[in-house]
Amino acid sequence: MFQRLLSGLIREDEPQHAYDLNKAVNTACVVNIAANTQRAHWVTKITWSYDADPVTGQLTVEDGAGNFIERKFITKGGPGSYIFGVCKGTAGQAMIITLAAVAGIKGTLRVEYITRA
Repeated sequence: MFQRLLSGLIREDEPQHAYDLNKAVNTACVVNIAANTQRAHWVTKITWSYDADPVTGQLTVEDGAGNFIERKFITKGGPGSYIFGVCKGTAGQAMIITLAAVAGIKGTLRVEYITRA
């Protein structure tokens, strides 16, 4: 019965993960989630890391190229994460998540998302 009460809150699809474990300095980490014509992508959590404090660190989420739906500025190195209540894309559009390149600094990026109607 408890499961039935929560059925509206349980995700329809299994969470998926995408990574860009960048090994080079001065290079952006990019996760591109391919478009699905019938369903939209919902980003639920982004985990990132810079190996030093960035001056111009930035994390962006795009719904299709150039349509920014989230932008976060990062000023401290080390691991960090953002958990989104709703960061929903549009059906038929790719989602592009980018951890900006920073001079002399390496970065990593992990994205958790679901794809649903």
